[in-house]
Amino acid sequence: MKKLLLISLLVITSCATVTADTDQKITVTTHPAGAHCTLTNGEGSWEIAKTPDSAMVKRAFSKLHIYCEKAGAGDGDLTIEAETRNRAFGNILLFGVPTVVDDIYLPGTLFKGLTADLLSGYVGPLYGFFETEFGVSMVRAEEKLRAVGADSEMSALLGIVQDTPMLKVDRISFTYADRPVELRMGHYVTDRYHYRNSLN
Repeated sequence: MKKLLLISLLVITSCATVTADTDQKITVTTHPAGAHCTLTNGEGSWEIAKTPDSAMVKRAFSKLHIYCEKAGAGDGDLTIEAETRNRAFGNILLFGVPTVVDDIYLPGTLFKGLTADLLSGYVGPLYGFFETEFGVSMVRAEEKLRAVGADSEMSALLGIVQDTPMLKVDRISFTYADRPVELRMGHYVTDRYHYRNSLN
């Protein structure tokens, strides 16, 4: 059986300027670590010698293809639709199967200095990272759940057939004084897993 290398990535962009940046920093993480990766789109090709690490990739209106390989661990690949290039997202893979896509939006005034390098270097829960590095504590959250069909973007990111039933979870997290500080929109493939969460 061919071994699969698990790939996840983080894209961080800036929305503060009127004109869009021509380059975008993409951090690639693999399990196991230490893989060599090639990132390719219509504007060129970029190399990551050993994961986890980042590459500055030129924006393109074509898909971004990521291919990683490591001796003894096999290879893996991921294709990102061009429409996702202005969003920050991550995907979670369970037992080699892409399972979750999260879009996370944070206020820049509270998270100044947040970078892909800083995030990838932290080991632990994301909310613990927010509290340790930025002093922002998430004290409660509200979620709305509904069933949706996978659109072309989700089907490409998760490797599923378009219109496959998914669970969409919209979450707003609050800090003290009931101040909203995170908007998270998640898409979950639930044919093999359950969504379970404790918010308090």
